[in-house]
Formats: sequence, C-alpha cells, structure tokens
Amino acid sequence: MLNNRGDVTSLPWIQVWISWVYALLAFFSLWPFVSWKWPVMPLTAIVISYCMVTFDFFIINKCKILPFKFILFLFLSIGSCFFLIYPGGLPPWFNYYSIFLVLLLLLPVENIQIISNNFRTIFVFSLIPGLFIYFLLAVGFKLPFSILDAHNELKDTLGIYYRDYGATIALSHLIVEYGGGELIRFSGMLDEPGLLGTVCALLLLADKCDIKRPSNIILLISGILSISLVFYILMVVGWVAQSRNKSKILFLLSFVGFFVYYSPLYENFLAKRINPEDGVVDNRVSECFQSFYDKFLSSDAMTLFLGNGNNAHIFTGCDVSSYKMYIYDYGYVGVLFLVLLLCVQYITPLIGRGDFFSFIKSNIVFLGAFIISYYQRPVLFSLSFTMIFIYCYNRFIERGVK
Repeated sequence: MLNNRGDVTSLPWIQVWISWVYALLAFFSLWPFVSWKWPVMPLTAIVISYCMVTFDFFIINKCKILPFKFILFLFLSIGSCFFLIYPGGLPPWFNYYSIFLVLLLLLPVENIQIISNNFRTIFVFSLIPGLFIYFLLAVGFKLPFSILDAHNELKDTLGIYYRDYGATIALSHLIVEYGGGELIRFSGMLDEPGLLGTVCALLLLADKCDIKRPSNIILLISGILSISLVFYILMVVGWVAQSRNKSKILFLLSFVGFFVYYSPLYENFLAKRINPEDGVVDNRVSECFQSFYDKFLSSDAMTLFLGNGNNAHIFTGCDVSSYKMYIYDYGYVGVLFLVLLLCVQYITPLIGRGDFFSFIKSNIVFLGAFIISYYQRPVLFSLSFTMIFIYCYNRFIERGVK
C-alpha cells in the first residue's frame, strides 16, 4: 500500500524490489560509463525490467487503468510509431528505454513516484565516490586510472578519450594541472559534465533548492564542480525566483560566483564559453551544422514541413545537440507533433489527479527550467528526465501533506 506522498507503507517486498530495478534502469538511461564499459549490466536490467513491468501490470495491478489514461497511452504509442515510416532508419530516441517508459505510464502514479524517489537516491549515491576522487586529485594525489574509449564517433575522431578512475571518469581534454594537483570537470559516472549539471540543477529546483537536506548539498557541490554553464544559469535564476529570502540567496550565490571566477575553474573551463562582446557562446550547434541548417531553411515547403528524415542531422557528420537537429530531421510539422507527444507523455501519469493545475502553478519555475533544458539536452522520451518530473510532483504532494 502507498500513502498519498508516494512512500512505501506496507508494500509487498516483491514490489519494493521491482521499484528499485526500474529506478536502476532509469539511471542506466543517463548512459553512465559502466553501461558501455560493461554492456551486460544495462542489458540485464532491460530484460528483467520488461519481464517485471508485464508482471506488475497484469498480476499485481490486475490491468487496472483509467479509460482516458489508456486512450492517451494508445495515442502516444501509435503516434511514436508514425516516425518509423520516415526514411533514415530508426529514430535516435526510439530505444529500449523509451519503449519501457511508455509501458511504465500504465502503472499507477503512486508507483512511479516511488520509482522516481529511488532514481534520485541512486543518482545521489553515484556521485559520492566520484567527489572523493575529485578532491584527492585536486590536492595532488596521483591516482591510478585506465583509458576508456569515448564510444562517440566525433570524440574518437578528435582523439578524445576518458580517464577511468573506477568511480568517475574525466574527459582527456578537460583536465588541467594546477599547482601539485589536477582539476577536472566533474561528471560523476555520466559521460558529460553538462549532463550532470543539468540533472543536478533540475533535482535541486524540484526540491525548491532546500539545502537543509544533505543529499541536496551533494547535488549542489556536484553541479558547481561540473562547471556546467546551464547549471549556473538555472540555479541563479531558479533559486532566486523560488526563494523567500532573496537577499540571503543572492549573497550565497555571489560568494560561490566570486570563488569560481577567481579560481582556475573559470579561466580554464568557463572563460571560453563567455565572450565579452557577444555574451554566452553557444556550443550546442557547430558552424558545420549551422551551414546545413541554413540551407534547410531555404528548402521547398514539403521539406520544411516534414524534414529530411530520421538521423538526417547525424548523416551531416557535424556536431550538434540542439532543438535545431529535430527541426532539420522532422520539419516544423513533425516537431510540433513531437511536442504534442511529449506533453501527452508527461501528462498521462497525472490523469485523474485533482491537483494537476495546482502542481503546475506551484512549480512554474521548475517547469520553466525543465522546458529550457530541452535546448541543452534535447533527448526525447527520456526515462530519466521523466523520473525527475515525477519526483517534482512527489515533492509537491509531500509539501501539501505537511
């Protein structure tokens, strides 16, 4: 049984374990380095999770589902399959994780709330060993490491690899020797520091930046050390907007900003992203892809409406991680349909809840940051980001109960 905060009260042991397996799968969907170092781990989690979600829905929940929720499930499933008819192979977002996400939406939202809590717990604990290694490196300890291939065609072409310290990894071109130690852009177990910063920022905003919780202090430190510009922007704007004592928060943020600005972190990592004349430098779209995108904007009406097909942005051979790649692939009509499907995906678990609009009103800052994150990390139908969204809803319920 679940209480209205999504906590376990007298839940059968098998369902407790099932929720942890689902949460682990959501963590693997963030593509931590262990998932390509030991592929058997995510593959095992995928197989077990698919078996469990079938058992969960048919046996434990006895196929109970609200009619309107089932209609949205069918719309989301059929609508996603529409993109399979596009040329260019499977859509980049059509994978085991996204399919599992659609199946997970069939379960009661209370169950998904527990999974989201477990996902956050796994994510926070995954940061702790890496932070320990980070500080050992910073003070001068020469820790052993192995070389890990990037498993990314562009990084491989540029000769970029990872240092594997066991509990964290460091991109070879993001390591700076300073004094007797080494500074890295902290990425925990994830493949990019920017992704870590985005996840940390969203989890903190979902918690209204409550730094009285020790786990949020871990998220805050991790986000700062990731030197992720999006983390800094979301935290400055979001924390000030959510805080009742804005002067205190501004003082704290100013202190952190002063520390970062006068540290080697700014000079070696952040300075290249900020141009005194043009402001923040956008590194999400390379000049190479921008040239293809500009040509696309001059295309015929059919191409503008429906795009160039699945993975068209990959076939350009250019570096891009922006909403523009989906416009290039699917055109304006295709992207609008994708946005509709995404809205259905996030709304479906909350169907039948009388507090939906109160949730939106209470978490407008988080939701704004969540939408903006799609510019920085345009991963569609993401299992992990859905867990972050549901975690925010769970915290909203908790605050309402208290």
